[in-house]
Amino acid sequence: MSKQVCLLVLSSSPNGVSAPSFLQCYKLIQSAFILQIATPDGAEPHFIDEDEQSTRWLADMESKKPLCTIGLGVCSLFSAKDSDDSWSFMDYSLTGSSLGELIISPIFVGMPYIPSDIIFDKGGRYCEGAPNTVHVIINRNVNL
Repeated sequence: MSKQVCLLVLSSSPNGVSAPSFLQCYKLIQSAFILQIATPDGAEPHFIDEDEQSTRWLADMESKKPLCTIGLGVCSLFSAKDSDDSWSFMDYSLTGSSLGELIISPIFVGMPYIPSDIIFDKGGRYCEGAPNTVHVIINRNVNL
């Protein structure tokens, strides 16, 4: 039986998120669920009350582990911002569903934007393969 997905939404409050409380919650949840972590507007969480263990653990978690998106999953990266409010994936080479694949898809008419246009507008580089072919880009820690 596969695990269900649990979305853990952290506060983006300037008061911060307690590092020990976050770690305790994370350790309890990750054993039962596939855990996804999010913050409002993709803001960087501000951890407070860090002890030696939580500092090491958070540093390991933030060490740019590989990231992978498939198809329209690249859209999940659009709200990610660095501390200077710039897009986190500026100057990365990214890919996703080709325009040819999107046009023949039933979801195309309801799409609010074209992913390749957003990538270009935000300062990224976009590359696509022929429709219905495998096209993989490995760029730094991002696998698409």
